[in-house]
Amino acid sequence: PDPGASTQVRWRIVGLLSLLSLGNYFNRISMPVAGDRIMQLYPISEVQMGWVYSALLIAYAACMVPGGWLSDRLGGWAMLTAMGFGTAAGCGLTALAGWPGLAVAWVWPLLLGARAIMGAFTAPLYPAAGRIVSGWLPFPRRAQANGLVTGAAMLGIALAHPVFGTLI
Repeated sequence: PDPGASTQVRWRIVGLLSLLSLGNYFNRISMPVAGDRIMQLYPISEVQMGWVYSALLIAYAACMVPGGWLSDRLGGWAMLTAMGFGTAAGCGLTALAGWPGLAVAWVWPLLLGARAIMGAFTAPLYPAAGRIVSGWLPFPRRAQANGLVTGAAMLGIALAHPVFGTLI
């Protein structure tokens, strides 16, 4: 197709990237939504819970540049695939932390690890998405596409409170 033409395939790709962005921020905000309930159920202090919240952000910040570098070397799709598996592992560890078969003492370390894994694996989302957008959309449409991907994150934040709050 004409490189300047907008095709449905290109905008479907932007839609998929937007869904990843929405899910990323939904997962990021879900722990703070559940924090009070977790502290009621397990012997975790407010300071410890603060570390759980911060674990994602510290790992995210530490892995942003390497994630961008890997996106350039391995490609955006490879990094988004790794991101999907990594965040699934983080979600699984989060669920495992509350499993009744584990000692209560393991809840806090598992939550720290799960959040750090999620932070590390979500770091390449925007560098990889930017690489994909620049490869699939013509220059005049890239800002719009990146705006939609970034805007979806705000929708994920907005949905996390009512959806995850209802699940709790």
